[in-house]
Formats: sequence, C-alpha cells, structure tokens
Amino acid sequence: MKRILSVLLCLSLLLGLLSAGAEEVAAVEEAFAIAAEEEPLQAEPEELSAPEEEFFALEEAFSPEELIPEEALEETVAVEETAVAEPEEEPEDALQVEESLELASSGTWGQLKWTLDDSGLLTISGNGEMDRFDSGSREAWLAQRNSIRRVIIENGVTCIGNHAFSYCGNLTSISIPDSVTDIRYGAFRNCYSLKYIDIPTSVTHVGSDVFSCCAGLVSVTIPDSVKSLGSYLFFGCESLISATIPYGVTSIGTWTFMNCESLVSVTLPKTLMQIDWAFDSCDALKDVYYGGTEAEWNSIDIHSFNERWLSKATIHFTQPAEIPGAVTGLAASPVYTCAVRLTWDKKDGASGYQLWRAGNTGEFKWIKNCTTNCCVNYNLSGGKYRYKVRPYTGEGDSRVFGPFCSDVFVFVPGEIRELSLSCVGYDLTHANTADIRWESSAQNTGYQIFRAVGESDDFSWLKNENYEDAYNYGLKPGTVYKYKVRGYIELPDG
Repeated sequence: MKRILSVLLCLSLLLGLLSAGAEEVAAVEEAFAIAAEEEPLQAEPEELSAPEEEFFALEEAFSPEELIPEEALEETVAVEETAVAEPEEEPEDALQVEESLELASSGTWGQLKWTLDDSGLLTISGNGEMDRFDSGSREAWLAQRNSIRRVIIENGVTCIGNHAFSYCGNLTSISIPDSVTDIRYGAFRNCYSLKYIDIPTSVTHVGSDVFSCCAGLVSVTIPDSVKSLGSYLFFGCESLISATIPYGVTSIGTWTFMNCESLVSVTLPKTLMQIDWAFDSCDALKDVYYGGTEAEWNSIDIHSFNERWLSKATIHFTQPAEIPGAVTGLAASPVYTCAVRLTWDKKDGASGYQLWRAGNTGEFKWIKNCTTNCCVNYNLSGGKYRYKVRPYTGEGDSRVFGPFCSDVFVFVPGEIRELSLSCVGYDLTHANTADIRWESSAQNTGYQIFRAVGESDDFSWLKNENYEDAYNYGLKPGTVYKYKVRGYIELPDG
C-alpha cells in the first residue's frame, strides 16, 4: 500500500511540475527511484505519514468514479531528462462546440436590438439605421449565421447595413418593413437558400453586391421607387430566371447579371442611358423587354462586351410612356374608278396609321398601313363602305396603337363593264341611232354617257340614264362616234 501511495504522490508532483525546468524534473525522477526501492507491503498496517493522511482526505472528497483506475497506476511514466513534454492541444471541433455553447441568443447592434430563437427566427427591432458589418464578421447575430432561417425586421429600422446577412446559407425568407429605404453593400451575399424576396416600395437604393452568389434566387422584382442600383447586383445567381429593373434607373452596372446562367428574360425601363458589361455568360437569355421605342433603344450606350448575349435575344419594344390619341377630321370621297380617297388630321407622336374598312353591314377588317395622313383605297366594287383609322407608335411587333376614331360612310359607284355599241335604223323614228349597252359591278343611282365625235378624244357629256342602256339619236352617216360611261351614286345629302 505504501508503494501505491508513493506512486500517487509522485504523479501529483509530476502534474504540478510539467512546465518546470530540469532541476524539478530530476527531483521527480529521484522520487520515482525511491518509490521503486520500497520494501514489500507488510501484513500489518503501519501508521500513516502526514502526506498519506492528506491523500486519504482527498480520496474521501471525490466520488469513486473520479478516482484513477488501478490499471493506470501500474503504467510506467517516462520523463525526458532534457525537456518536459508539451500538453496536447484540444481538437478544433471541441473548441467550436465550447464556443457555440457560449454564443448569445440576443443582444444589441448599434441602436438596434436582436433576438434569435431556437427555430432559427431572427427578429431585429429598433429605430434608425443598421450599423455595417465587416466582411466575414462574427459579431452580433452573424456569430450564429448558420442557425438563421427566417428574418423579421420590424418597422422603425431604416436601412439594412453592409453584409448584414452575408453567408447566412440557411436563410429562406426575410420580411422587410416599409420603413427601410436603403439596402446596402453585400447585404444578402451568398444567401444560398434564399429563393424569393419582396422589396417594399419605400426602398430607393439597392447597393452593389446585394444578391451576388445567391445561388437559389429564382426571381426578384425591384419596385419603381428604386432609382439607383449598384454593380454585381445579381452576380452568380445561377438559378435566377427573370428580373425587372424599375422605371427611373438610368444605368446598369458592371457584372450585374454575370454568370446568371438560367436567366431567360429581363425587363428594362426606357429611362436607361447606359448598360455596362452586365450580361456576361447569360447563355439562356432569350427575351429583353424594353419600355421604349427601337430608336430609343439604339440611343443607349451599351458596352460592346454585351453583344455576344444581347444579339441572341429578342428585343421587344413595349409600351412607351405616351399612347397616341384618336385622330380627328376623317373624310372619305370616291375618286377615279371604284376608289376612295381618305384624309385626316396629322397626329403628333404617331409613327403611322392603320386603315380599317367594313361593308354596309359587315365587320371591320384591316386594309393597309399609311405613313402619312392621306391614302387611297382602290379596287372597290361599288356600294356603301365604312372606314375608320387609328394611329400607332413603334415598329413591327413592338407597335403600340391608339384608339380608333369615329367611322365615316362613303358611297362608291360600281365599275362599268362589258360596254357595247351598235347602230340601229329599223324605222324612221330610230334612223341613224346608236344603241349603247353596259353592265355594272354594283347598283348605281344612275349613269353618265360621254361622247367624242370624229378622231378627237375630246369627250363631252351627252346624257344621264337610270338603266344600263342608252340611245343616241340623229347621227350623221359616215361620221365616227366614240362613247364612254360612268356610274354615280346620289349621296343622302343630295
């Protein structure tokens, strides 16, 4: 028993002198040597020394589980003569576990308060701006960024600070109040699980890098209240399918959509004046919806590095800011043979006009486009027609149409066909008479007959007839006569 107690005392002395110098180590070795030369244990118990009494007092103070096993007492302890062994470092995982146990679940950040509950809900409250975080910060709630799954920012907070939620890889939703006006640099950078986000209309500025590398982000619409956007805004958002840049934004910065490999469509405002190197590696881009005309699109300063991707997309020129109003002063009158001439007042801002026509009872159908405020509709068959006109702006599929004007009526005489002429003289009454016959493509009110005498083509009106034949009496034998006929319709106003 004395030998065992001596070994224990030596072990205790060794633990206290691990960092000691060579003299102390030598003292420890000497103690071990003395312990090894001890006499075998006697059958009769001897009187305990003072150190032994101290040991048993310590033994009684600890529970049996905390005592050193007897097997460990039989192991040989080797101590180097020249140096004392350094203690092993604790594993890094153990340090992280110990640190996580000490992380706070609530606190303050600047003038704001925050709490993080066991479900991963982070609530931020207070009044005023959110202080910025440095990149990679582990302050405030960012010390537990992997535990954050939902964020509620309460009304009163006026901005979302730099890197406020960067690398919160498990964040899936965030509620932003109407009190927020500014979302600053890198606020949601690398939030891989964030798919959708609603930005309130109170926000006027979205900084650079805000959504970069949000690999799960599918769609985002930025409200028209936002007037300026930073660069790298959607850089590396590989799941982003569509995006809308609001009206009022004048420029799209560098790498705004770079590596958005799933981006299919983007909507851009007519207020744009510059597009920097923004669409690099957007291989899926098919449709660009631009809010102005083709001429306005061509006036934008677009970086040449975008050409590879924009040239493969269809540029849709959508509704401009102003829609032309209805034309006024539409008038129609028959001209030539079975044709109608239409005129109207010119409309400021119109690129052209569409002419539509209907029969007396039929539906209106598109006839032709006119670039001026006057056109002629040919090849009519005669009868009653209705016309109406509407202006448009833009070109091709991007045209935007104004309303139709009130329609007008016009009566068109039918075309004269199958004109024939024969001479008759079967009695004294009809001697030296020309019989003139024709057919008409439509029912006319009447017909006018014109005649030229001899070789001259100087036709003069001869007579009117209500039917499709006429006689010309009193002709001179041996004289040449030529005739032509036209129909007419009497208008309702006489």
